[in-house]
Amino acid sequence: MIGRAISSVCQQTDRDFELVVVDDGSTDETFEVARQFASPIADRTKLIRLDTNLGIPGARNVCLKAASGRIGAFLDSDDVWHPDFLATIRRGFEAAPESIFAFTNYLSRGPKFTGPVVQLPDPAGVKDPIELMLTKPYIHTMSCFAAPIRDMRDVGGFNTRLQRFSDLDIYVRLLAGKDHQRGLAWKERPFLVIPHAPVLKEIHLKDRPLESYTAAWETNKRRFLDEIFSYPYMRRRKGLRDVCEKHLDEGQRQFFKNFDKPAESEQLHA
Repeated sequence: MIGRAISSVCQQTDRDFELVVVDDGSTDETFEVARQFASPIADRTKLIRLDTNLGIPGARNVCLKAASGRIGAFLDSDDVWHPDFLATIRRGFEAAPESIFAFTNYLSRGPKFTGPVVQLPDPAGVKDPIELMLTKPYIHTMSCFAAPIRDMRDVGGFNTRLQRFSDLDIYVRLLAGKDHQRGLAWKERPFLVIPHAPVLKEIHLKDRPLESYTAAWETNKRRFLDEIFSYPYMRRRKGLRDVCEKHLDEGQRQFFKNFDKPAESEQLHA
């Protein structure tokens, strides 16, 4: 999968980019596979091999530290960008250069559903994007997300205490901004919703058993709720905790429905 992901970066129509690949302590041939597939753009590629596994937020922080560009976009190793993804992101930031972040729609491909997903149908109607992010998260995957690298560094990067939901956590902290005590960033700067779907997101369980994934989701959900509602600008929003948990539970149910075994009649029909 990582070879396919890197190939989709190499095929971007916008050629003004650098590629940073972090091998997060793998024990197989991941690093060599990454090197092989990145060879067409070796002159603008940074390959980083970690001796120990840091987890998703730690590995993304390594990317942030190594990056030298202005805008950072993230591609999970099991997802794919359309050749126009970076060009689409660039046009968005050129039109709205002060944007806190930008995100696109995406195509989902999984065992039960394959098709386009519109993440935020009516961005103009959003009154409080932090509240909406917590009660009905509207960015489902970092593979469709991009933000100024300086802003991500200014808010402290990814929260390494959260091995899941660190993406949702940084969206909230970016909306708040580094100077949140003076005023929340989203009240001064826009966020950009790009109504295209130049990303393919894979829904699968190829790296762990379903039971392990379920247990990790539940444990990390509690940790995320404790962490996010400890931030100063969340004090007046503490009443949202139950609503946030309810929607995370619903998201969990929807995700795991992809892996439900079909009913006996469906099996016979198949």
